[in-house]
Amino acid sequence: MLRFKHVMLIVCLCGLFLLVSNADATTYVFGENLMNQSLTASGTGSTWENTDTYIIAGDCYVTGGETLTIEAGVTVYFDYDYDGDYMDYPTILVRGSLICNGTQGAHVTFTNYSGTNKGEFEGIKVDDDSTATQGVLKCDYTDFSYGGRTDGLITIEDYCEVELDHCVVSLSDNDGIQLQGDYGYL
Repeated sequence: MLRFKHVMLIVCLCGLFLLVSNADATTYVFGENLMNQSLTASGTGSTWENTDTYIIAGDCYVTGGETLTIEAGVTVYFDYDYDGDYMDYPTILVRGSLICNGTQGAHVTFTNYSGTNKGEFEGIKVDDDSTATQGVLKCDYTDFSYGGRTDGLITIEDYCEVELDHCVVSLSDNDGIQLQGDYGYL
């Protein structure tokens, strides 16, 4: 009987080790070019993989000519209180391309870190960079919630392109989707 307990203890410890070793990594992003992250990168693009949790803790951007691709199943959290001052309402400014490749069974999700209060982050602002580059946001099976502090959860500026397919925009503190200027495309 004692030998059986030892074998069971070893099996349980091995299972715990495998569980911990396969746990998702957490990547904090503090107000910077999202292409500068140590992620899967190639040339002018980066990919956020579904093995990590991403927490945006400051204004971030995708610059003109660059592409950030987010894989199916990724959740991106916005944490307005990462440093305890309750004053940082993060946004992602897209002047390049942000591509979210969610699927029917594994959505991409953008939400606040607390998961309960509307307006704890600004949202995603698709903008041009005052040159020949326009911001592009293309999302399949993507959910946006609990943002929209001062503008829309998704804000589209002049001459920018947004394609949303099977997406849900909900629980915004302001507009869900806001078109600014005269020439935004949705």
